[in-house]
Amino acid sequence: MTAETDQMKPCHVHFLPALLSPSSPVITGGASPLSGVAIQDKNDAYKEAMVLKQSLKQFGRDDLTLSSFRSSKEAVSSVEVIVQHGLDTPEGLAVDWIAGNIYWIDSKMEQIEVAKLDGNMRTTLIAGSMMYPRAIALDPRHGILFWTDWDSSFPRIEAASMSGAGRKAIYKALGTSGWLNGLTVDYLENRIVWIDAMSDGIYSALYDGSELIEVLHNHEYLSHPFAVTLYGGDVYWTDWKTNTLLKANKWTGHNVTVVQRTSARPYDLQIYHQTRQPQGTLAISLLLLSTLQNDRTACEIK
Repeated sequence: MTAETDQMKPCHVHFLPALLSPSSPVITGGASPLSGVAIQDKNDAYKEAMVLKQSLKQFGRDDLTLSSFRSSKEAVSSVEVIVQHGLDTPEGLAVDWIAGNIYWIDSKMEQIEVAKLDGNMRTTLIAGSMMYPRAIALDPRHGILFWTDWDSSFPRIEAASMSGAGRKAIYKALGTSGWLNGLTVDYLENRIVWIDAMSDGIYSALYDGSELIEVLHNHEYLSHPFAVTLYGGDVYWTDWKTNTLLKANKWTGHNVTVVQRTSARPYDLQIYHQTRQPQGTLAISLLLLSTLQNDRTACEIK
């Protein structure tokens, strides 16, 4: 426990538009695979963000793209496709804000890729020995990459360096656990926090998987959790069955609070605040791809 909250500015809830729904521009208007929620620092009117854009046939498109956009408190604008080809089922998405790289998981291709924020220098980072990879999270300060895998015979969380080296399983789900949906990093405590939609629980552990904590389990508002993030002393998550955005104490699970009810399934969840993007040593992030393809460095910073 820390005094982090003493250093933070007030925040408010802000809903990102559902980019693919022509008739439902906001999360409360209708279902969309991009219905998402952001908790944004009220003093920051604009933020750069990355979004995974998976188009649906019902909206008249069959392509899969990774897109970037600029968001304000009112709308999303300036959508730009950054990766358009070679995608099958992109799932998790994470940004290295220190070196300016974007990481994503493609569950059908069973691989993790990385590129610059503009899509250049794209490289496959980790491939194979995955079954159903889903969520991804980074700590660029320490050069660590985490991801979840739904593999029915071995549901787990894995970790590796952000250059793809040193891959290892740090947590294996047991018993009735196994649908490891959301994953995030507690940068203050050097812990990971994840959602399990099979056991309907929220869990936390150190980066090596030790000191496991069951934060919350079998709560009425934890019936099919999907995405998770943190702010201050609270954990935030979205729930598909109750169509809600919720929060609770990140250590004890106490004080469960409904932050917002939605008319559509709330999907991804991000918090935009300086404490969610702590600064670190750029040199760590520069290690990304220098050893992958001979001496080619795919993440040069000029």
